[in-house]
Amino acid sequence: MNPTSIIIAQQEKIMVEAIKNALIHEGFEVKATSSSLAETLENLQKYNPEILILGSSLSGMSNLKVLENLNVNSSTKIILYTRNTDLEDALTAIKKGVMGYLNTNTDLEELLTCVKAVINGSKFLCHITRNSLFLMDNQQPLKPIKNNKLSDQENRILSLVAEGKTNDEIADILNIASNTVNNHRANIRKKLDLKGGKSILLQYAISQKNYYG
Repeated sequence: MNPTSIIIAQQEKIMVEAIKNALIHEGFEVKATSSSLAETLENLQKYNPEILILGSSLSGMSNLKVLENLNVNSSTKIILYTRNTDLEDALTAIKKGVMGYLNTNTDLEELLTCVKAVINGSKFLCHITRNSLFLMDNQQPLKPIKNNKLSDQENRILSLVAEGKTNDEIADILNIASNTVNNHRANIRKKLDLKGGKSILLQYAISQKNYYG
């Protein structure tokens, strides 16, 4: 039986070598490594690997932007290995077909566990992301949705955010521009006095989801 073929796309050489050595030690075949989007696209076409491990900020772009620019064969499964801890970005990546989502604060052992799970057709979230999602799903509602100051449109957008919809998906559903969705989200955060990163709105939306009809 041939070993699983893998490509590593990552700018940081030390991290590339650490991941590569760990994979080879476990019997996987690392076909190539790359440090730019162009090189990654070339390697994907040349080797058609079973797994692509995609690191952070390839060619100066975010992981989500890189995903949009990848031409990946349907047989190639993608694992993101990223510094990004934003839960909304993690959910978006998974919806875009990413099979494994790892934070670089996780260790190589968890990466190997992820690779094995993905090979078997399972999706895998690192323990950091899983714990964050668990906390969001189990936190108490901040306030009843009926008492907030949001418009009907803002309530609808908040409901769609809770379902994990992206800005573009929300725009399509409501037949409005993506920039309009962004403006509504900013207004919602302001009205509800939600302070923090992008994920704070997702956290609030999930905490309130039981109030939606």
